[in-house]
Amino acid sequence: MVAVADSGFFTALLDRNDPAHEWAKSTLSGLSRPLVTCESALCETAFNLHAPRLVAELLASGEVDISFCAQHHAARLAELLRKYDGMDWTDACIVVLSEVHRACQVVTVDARDFQIYRRFRNQPIPLLTP
Repeated sequence: MVAVADSGFFTALLDRNDPAHEWAKSTLSGLSRPLVTCESALCETAFNLHAPRLVAELLASGEVDISFCAQHHAARLAELLRKYDGMDWTDACIVVLSEVHRACQVVTVDARDFQIYRRFRNQPIPLLTP
């Protein structure tokens, strides 16, 4: 099963002081590789941690796939952003990634928002959360 990871998961994984760090670290060992994500999730992670080097090292490890191209999914991204007031760009990309990879779990510390969002317009998103 494909693991679609959001920025909250990466932040928890890379920040030893994050309350979800131990969960992220132990969860990582059971996830298929590479972890699928979008470039904006890594940008958010680098910004949140003030540690772009850590994110660059994660990407260089080959453990992360950021081949997602938002331009190819622009209409769906716009639709999601209209539907969910307050949804951010990265969350919209993660929802679309969950549609691209039907057999997936979204790995996130943000269960609240992702329990509200729907993929394929009406289906809950399969989640892996703390």
